[in-house]
Order: sequence, then structure tokens, then C-alpha cells
Amino acid sequence: MSPVPLSIYLALKSILHLNTFMLNNFFNTKSMCLLADRAGFSLVDVYKAKVHGSTYVFVLKIKTQPQQILHTKIKKIIKTENFLNLNKCKKWSLNAEKIKKQLIVEIAKARKTS
Repeated sequence: MSPVPLSIYLALKSILHLNTFMLNNFFNTKSMCLLADRAGFSLVDVYKAKVHGSTYVFVLKIKTQPQQILHTKIKKIIKTENFLNLNKCKKWSLNAEKIKKQLIVEIAKARKTS
């Protein structure tokens, strides 16, 4: 993970006068959860906003307990993200194999005709 987001959140924590705030960015939920934890925040809530497709809005608060306790909703979102990422990779891999086979057939045809 890049040190830049962490340093930004640490600086934000030092000047924050509110206990809770909302943040809109393009991290996935798991990444934000880890970043928030490292910076001394707890991830309280997550919801999607319709901005250029979709983006997440994260609700963070200054951590009051050493161990972050995730709500069931956040756990489900992380589980779904993990599942979707795996499925996308599998689909991409299968499509790449299909294209490779088609290309091999086309190259073989071209060699026969030349």
C-alpha cells in the first residue's frame, strides 16, 4: 500500500475536530478498512454513490478500541468484493484462452494459404 494515503489519513486524524466523518473515494472496502485501521480510524459504514459508474462513500470515526469490529454489512461487502474479483479474473482468463485458440487456428489457416 502506498504511504501517501496513510500519511494523509494520519494528518487528517491530527486535525480532525469531529469524531466521525464521511469520505468519498475509489478504494474498495477491504483496502479502506485496512487503511483506516492503520491510521487509527474505524470503518463504521459503507454505501455506494452513483458517480461515474459507482464509487464508495465510507463513514469513518476515530478508533476508540484497539481492535476494529466490523459490522455485518461491511463484512458482506468485503466478501462480495472478493468473490467478484475472483470471478472477473476467471472470466478474463477463460476469454484469453478462447482468443488464443482462435488465433492459433487463424495462423494455421494463413500458413496453409500462403
